[in-house]
Amino acid sequence: MSQKYTILKEEKVRYDGNIISIKPQKTVAIALASNQSEKAVCTVKIGDDVKIGSLIGYIDDNVYLPIYSSVSGKVIAFEEYQYCTLNKVQHVIIENNFLDEKVPLFPKDVDYQNLSRQQLIEFTKKSGLVGMSGAGFATYGKYLSACDTLIINGCECESYLISDYVNVINNCRDMLDGILIMEKMAQTCNSYIVLKKSATEEIEKVSQMIESDKKYQHLHLYLIDDFYPCGWEKLLTEKITGRTYNMYTTECQVIVNNISTAISLKQIFSQNMPVIEKLITVAGNGIDNSAVIKARIGYRVKEILDEVGSRVPGSIIYCGGTMMGSVMEDDNFYICSPYNGLIVMQPPHYIERVCDAQCHECEDHCCCELKVKDLLQACLHNDMSEAKKLRIVDCCECNICSYVCTNHIDVRQYIRDMKYKIIGEDNNEESI
Repeated sequence: MSQKYTILKEEKVRYDGNIISIKPQKTVAIALASNQSEKAVCTVKIGDDVKIGSLIGYIDDNVYLPIYSSVSGKVIAFEEYQYCTLNKVQHVIIENNFLDEKVPLFPKDVDYQNLSRQQLIEFTKKSGLVGMSGAGFATYGKYLSACDTLIINGCECESYLISDYVNVINNCRDMLDGILIMEKMAQTCNSYIVLKKSATEEIEKVSQMIESDKKYQHLHLYLIDDFYPCGWEKLLTEKITGRTYNMYTTECQVIVNNISTAISLKQIFSQNMPVIEKLITVAGNGIDNSAVIKARIGYRVKEILDEVGSRVPGSIIYCGGTMMGSVMEDDNFYICSPYNGLIVMQPPHYIERVCDAQCHECEDHCCCELKVKDLLQACLHNDMSEAKKLRIVDCCECNICSYVCTNHIDVRQYIRDMKYKIIGEDNNEESI
């Protein structure tokens, strides 16, 4: 494993103890999509009354993922808006009646502490829980095979973002209880909570909670230096277990989950509701205020940003962090479960130049140890064969190459476009 890393120059938002609860919106728009699939089945029609927790659609494309309403009200339309994949996807438009009527997710007599491993997996599947760190994989899918090590990732290594940090500070016991549920699903008691050494308040909070109750005292606290990408699951897997894998951590008997996913899992069982709201960091040099906000799934981003502060004209919005997030075309998109950040940045004032033959910054910083310059040229010339030889599918898309490029080339985007073109063609060949 490469020891290369980068120290990001942009700082984290400072948490002052306050969370802004975004005021209720008259309508919500809930995406009929996930980060992995846009092949959704809609289960409602215009005029239908829904409650919080009503099923409005589902995805059944390799994995099953139900989609629920975050408000009570009436379905009034179906419209397309941009999703974090940058594609336009169908949204269910619901007029909010502000009554917050609810439909329980599980039978009322369900006690998660008495459920078997298989029952916990089935209930997690029914809940629609996905990874809360941006990737958005269906959580239950990681637990279909038992593993011997569970890694709970609390690194949150991108600049600005503190959503996970704030979640742990405010919901530490839920996080630990969520890990116990995950352990039962994974059939292991060998769990590591990974935090950055610089997160002293978070470390103290978690350490004290672990020591306060015998049922938590087997949990390991693993501290890591503050660098980017210290939260890369391949790096964490190798550092903690000494193992590696090709595509998925489960190949080497390891499951990695985001720390906020553990919190959400516990709250789903204790509140008998799917995830209907998110903690999101709003920050960046393109907005005059920074905040951690709590917003319902389906709230429009424009109103959220307007409530937080004033934006620089022409500013761009990242859905997620500035390293691995998506640059959205405008502010007319809606909150979904995987979103953890809305970073507003001033418009760039540079022009992409030709790659400098003498510069090797991208390769010097690549944590995947790829021949980035050769790979870039293969992508620019649409040479799929050469890109495969150069291990393009091993790119973790951390974006360091673009971050350090002195010629302002969006290297990661060129590589990413070619990578998914190759993956798509390979999948098509396998299906023939």
